[in-house]
Amino acid sequence: MLSRGSGEGPAVRAEARRVMRQVPQIAIGVVGDDVGEGGAPEQVGDAILVQPAEEAKRAARIELHFDREARRISTRLVASAEDRRVALQKMEKRAAQVKEDLARLEADPEADPAFVATKRGELARIAGEREALKAEPATPTTGAYALAELVPIRRKIERDPTV
Repeated sequence: MLSRGSGEGPAVRAEARRVMRQVPQIAIGVVGDDVGEGGAPEQVGDAILVQPAEEAKRAARIELHFDREARRISTRLVASAEDRRVALQKMEKRAAQVKEDLARLEADPEADPAFVATKRGELARIAGEREALKAEPATPTTGAYALAELVPIRRKIERDPTV
């Protein structure tokens, strides 16, 4: 495991990615410093990089699912239910914006037909990606895989009044 925590937020994460690519024995990297609400877990080669939120607001949870047949675990990330929900939400928002732009362009007699066609293509692409994401199984039914997400910490830990 790689753990790093000093420097500027994005620079620390970029440095962690670089180190993880150079040292393939690292399976999980945890970075932090000036992280705010934390950063989305990501796949870096065969490893997982997580960035919990500052002040223990959100913790990184990693689940490694065991493949009984192959008798192994994997750090291959798959999208969690929450990741899928957020991705679908973003796609819906983007599709609504493109539909609005397209309606405005189609109502404009001076709109460039090539640009209108590009917007139609973008809308079709978003619809295709959304349907593909909806059709994928929530998690693999077989094989080794990993899930990683940031989870909110809902407990308050009492603090020493003298600190």
